[in-house]
Amino acid sequence: MMMTMEMSQIPFSEACERNKEPIREVLLKYLRRGHLLEMGFGTAQHAFYFANQFPNIKWFASDVAENQHTFIQRQNQTKELPPNLWGPLELRARFDKTLSEQLSPQLSQINYSSKFDYFFTANTLHIMSLEEVEIFCQQVHEILSTGALLFFYGPFKFRGEFTSVSNANFDQNLRSRGVGSCIKDFEWIRDILKNHKIEFSERNDLPANNQLLVFRSS
Repeated sequence: MMMTMEMSQIPFSEACERNKEPIREVLLKYLRRGHLLEMGFGTAQHAFYFANQFPNIKWFASDVAENQHTFIQRQNQTKELPPNLWGPLELRARFDKTLSEQLSPQLSQINYSSKFDYFFTANTLHIMSLEEVEIFCQQVHEILSTGALLFFYGPFKFRGEFTSVSNANFDQNLRSRGVGSCIKDFEWIRDILKNHKIEFSERNDLPANNQLLVFRSS
């Protein structure tokens, strides 16, 4: 699914550049072949990089409406597009339309009607409000196949505690924006997912006080 738009400068994230290799090392343990949905592609650096790194994975990149142009910019200015990368898809956690209801008409355009074998999101849950994360955790199982793996990358609290002073300061910065952003409690996320057929599997501690959490659907 390809869209075109003429843009000059591709958005770039230093954090994405730094964390792509540590994340890849964890994903190497799990990704074999199948279909993966990424939520919140941001600058789309991860989507293009990981699609190239995992050619046996069909990588579907999604984000909110206002970020669609970043994927298109990178797509237009990339000389060799990964043939296994699809996007941009529009997706956000909301009450009035489930994740499945949002994705179905978009995926039907490319004749894809199956559920996903993998789910990946990086540095999104702390940007989302508590309400949005709760909605997401309640709905995500509907788009996953049995045994699907989920990967959540970013900063989290554990037993109500931050993993570093820098994360505590970051949390205060997020809250000052006044849109509900904050570092989320791992146990809260784990318990909601467990109530919706998804079990916690593994915690991976990565650089810069971030974690890559692995879950599995049942």
